[in-house]
Amino acid sequence: MQINEFIQTVCEKIRYKPIRASIEEELKGHIEDLKDDYIKKGNNVKEAEEEAIKQMGEASIIGKQLDKIHRPHIDWKMLIIIFILLLFGLLVSFIKTNNLQASEIYFLKYIKIFLLGFILCVPIYFINFKHIKKISLVLYIIATISILMSLWFGIPINGIKYLRIFNINVLPQVIAMPLYIIAFVSLLEERKTKNNILTIILSILSLILMLEIPSKASMIVLLAVYIIVGTYYIIKVSKNKKRNLLILYGIIGFAIFLLLFSFLLRPYILDRIIVSFVPEMDPQGNGWLGVNRDLIINSAKLFGEATNKSQAIDIFNQGETFAFISLLANYGWIVTISMVVAVLLLSIKLIINVTKIKDTYGKMLTLGIASLFIVQSVLNILMNLNLGLEASFNIPLVSYGGPSLVINMMTLTLVLAIYRRKDILEAKETNSIFKYKIAIIKR
Repeated sequence: MQINEFIQTVCEKIRYKPIRASIEEELKGHIEDLKDDYIKKGNNVKEAEEEAIKQMGEASIIGKQLDKIHRPHIDWKMLIIIFILLLFGLLVSFIKTNNLQASEIYFLKYIKIFLLGFILCVPIYFINFKHIKKISLVLYIIATISILMSLWFGIPINGIKYLRIFNINVLPQVIAMPLYIIAFVSLLEERKTKNNILTIILSILSLILMLEIPSKASMIVLLAVYIIVGTYYIIKVSKNKKRNLLILYGIIGFAIFLLLFSFLLRPYILDRIIVSFVPEMDPQGNGWLGVNRDLIINSAKLFGEATNKSQAIDIFNQGETFAFISLLANYGWIVTISMVVAVLLLSIKLIINVTKIKDTYGKMLTLGIASLFIVQSVLNILMNLNLGLEASFNIPLVSYGGPSLVINMMTLTLVLAIYRRKDILEAKETNSIFKYKIAIIKR
């Protein structure tokens, strides 16, 4: 059997066609190495080739084993947890329909939005995430345009400007945040051998635009994600780790200093922050929501409606920022804690996925999306317990909101798409592990 015939027999057994080119290249390289060894031992070219192929083992067996190794994976555990969180989101939409006595049936609307999201998620699941890297600047521009369009032509609703897309009102940060994160990761990966000044400048600009919306909550979440991903990138990829970490945290420290200085110039902002943690300081003003949350927390039952549902229950039952407290007021601690456990399980699963994905770019994308989910969820839960800053933080999939539900579903589907290809590496990345795989197969 000749080398090309051997390789063809192996690759025919591998059903995932995109990986065949990498396998073919590595098989050929490995066989050529063995062939050179036999030539050095005194064999002629033909004998060396035959011995090398013989040394590799049975082509069909190798092909079947490599097919198992490189078969796309479905992350059933993550899918189940996502489905559970979607059920909590449906429950929140039911509360909104039932308690607000609205003419619109929100839980049916939620189901329709879910079906739309599912349709949009299907093509994302089957994409090769590595191609996203090539359009990083395009994604950044789309995110920036969505913000600028809202600032210039947005429809004001309760003092907040929305984008109008196909007769649907969309908060620009809902679109912009995941796109900025994907663009940030892609730019880091694209420019890992170059100076990252452009990435830093674009990141700072995105944070400024979040404040211009204005959305302090989105700016805080986005900054936290940049810090987490940036730190990971420097530790794992950067050559001069200490210097780059000093630069990163130096910039962050300077930004925090400027922020604190701005609080001194505008003390009312500092007062609002303090009242977020101690709402009793201003019970009729900025602390009114916090005081009413305390009424629900202190009178909540293990199961069922709280004894004191507070004067703000209509606001809490909107289910957007206050999904946590709405569940607590209407269904008690058992249901609410179950939702928190589901959030915790998904957070843990996302972190585990980061460790399992072999591709560096896929690992960083997953980390960025995981950080977005975890930071938002933690800040929302802390806020609802009066232990965090009062701002528009949401729990992805649970907090009610049509466009955000669709975007969150699509974003998490990207994680599933990355996990699906978690064992699949580019040809240049497979060299260090390929011989090990062959050795395992031959056993």
